[in-house]
Amino acid sequence: MRGARNTRTGLVGAAVLALTLLGGCGDDDTADQTPQATPTAGAEDTTGAAQTPGGSPSPGGGVDILAAAQKALEQYPEGRVQEIELEDGREWRVDLIEGRNGHRVVVDASTGAVTENDEDPFTAPDKAHTPDISLEQAVDAALAETGGGRATGAEIDSEDGGLLVWQVEVDDDVTVDVNAGNGEVVERDS
Repeated sequence: MRGARNTRTGLVGAAVLALTLLGGCGDDDTADQTPQATPTAGAEDTTGAAQTPGGSPSPGGGVDILAAAQKALEQYPEGRVQEIELEDGREWRVDLIEGRNGHRVVVDASTGAVTENDEDPFTAPDKAHTPDISLEQAVDAALAETGGGRATGAEIDSEDGGLLVWQVEVDDDVTVDVNAGNGEVVERDS
């Protein structure tokens, strides 16, 4: 009986030592990384949102408009971005529509971390706007029109004549209206 107890104690001790040694192995640089979603080539974007990996850097550093939208959509996968805006250069406020509910998600502009996610959804308007082109396509069109820079906001809006547009703000001082049906630039205000 005494021999069996010593054998069990020895096995437990060896297992603890092995686990301790194995816990120190590995590449510490990749231990804390989480896999990022990669867009599928040719995948159709039905959400009206960016299909880019979350957390991609913007030209000025930090998280760009498309990565912030993607982070918000991770919270509400069936959602559609209706408005996104960079507030004080510190956080992205993203308003989404999912079914009949509206949600606001706040994303840290430096880290891409979701810092606020409303748990009490608001009722979506009766006529939530559904664009044919994605936020990414609208941002690309606006940046091409202005010669680059950084998109700092975008929202779906209906013009006076009923035309649905993405209003994309570039560098906080130029607004480009992009036809939400075909991606053509309709107007540019400086």
